[in-house]
Amino acid sequence: MTREWNNEEKFIELQSIDDPDLIHEIHEEIFHKNKGLAVHYATKFYKKGHSYEMDDLTQVALMALWECIDRYKVNHGAKFSTYASFFIKGRIKNFFRDKTWNIYAPKKDKEILQKYNTVCNSLIKNGIEVTEENLYKYTNLTEEEYIIGENLSGKKYTVDLDGFRGETYGGIPNNSYGMGLTNSELIPSTDITMEEDAITKILLNDFLKKLDKDEELVFVEKYIKGRNNNYISHNSNMSYSKIKRIDKDLIEKFMEELDSD
Repeated sequence: MTREWNNEEKFIELQSIDDPDLIHEIHEEIFHKNKGLAVHYATKFYKKGHSYEMDDLTQVALMALWECIDRYKVNHGAKFSTYASFFIKGRIKNFFRDKTWNIYAPKKDKEILQKYNTVCNSLIKNGIEVTEENLYKYTNLTEEEYIIGENLSGKKYTVDLDGFRGETYGGIPNNSYGMGLTNSELIPSTDITMEEDAITKILLNDFLKKLDKDEELVFVEKYIKGRNNNYISHNSNMSYSKIKRIDKDLIEKFMEELDSD
C-alpha cells in the first residue's frame, strides 16, 4: 500500500541529510507535489485581458513556492501548506504593486476602476463602510475587480461615523461603528488561515514583540483579524498609503522571522 504524502515528514527527513544532490532531489519532489498550490493562486488572481499574462503570475507563484521550500522550518509549528499559501499570496500581491499597477492601466482596468469608485461612493452615500466584505455583500463587484480597483484607486474611502450612529439605513440597524454591521461581519472571509498554535508561537511570542506600534496594529488587524487596508485606515490614525507601505514590509519581516532559528 502506497504511503500518503506528507510535506512535514519530508522536511524532517531533510534535516538528517548532508548530501547536496539528495537534498536537491527531495526539494524537487516537494516542489512537484505542491505545484498545484502555486497554480491555484496564480489562477485565482488572474484576469484575462489585463496588463499581465497568466504565465507571469504562474512564474511568480512557482518561484515563491521554491523559495518557500528553502526557507521553511518544520520546527516552527506551522504546516508547510499554510506557510506556502501565505507566502505565495504575498509574492503575487507584491507583483501587482511593483510590476502591474504602477506601469500601465489598460482599458479594461480603467473600466474596473470606474466601477470600483462608483460602488464605493454608493456605499458611502448609504452609510455603509467601504470594506472588502461589504463590497461583495452589497454590490456585484467580483474578487478580481476588488483587487484591481483597490490597487489602482489608492483612495481612502470614509464615512462620517458621527452622522450615522444610532440610526438605520435600508432597514439595517447600526452598531457602535455606525456601519450597520457586527464586528464579525466586518471581517472579510479568507481561505488562508493559520493554526492557533502557530499564531501563538510564531506571531505573538516572537514576531509581534519585534514590531513597532503601527506595525503591530496592521499585522494583527489584517493577518489575524482579516480586515483590509480601508478598514484599518478608517479605524486608526494612519493614512491608507502608510498602511500599504507597512503591509508590504510586514510580509518580508514575517518570512524572515519564520526563517530565523
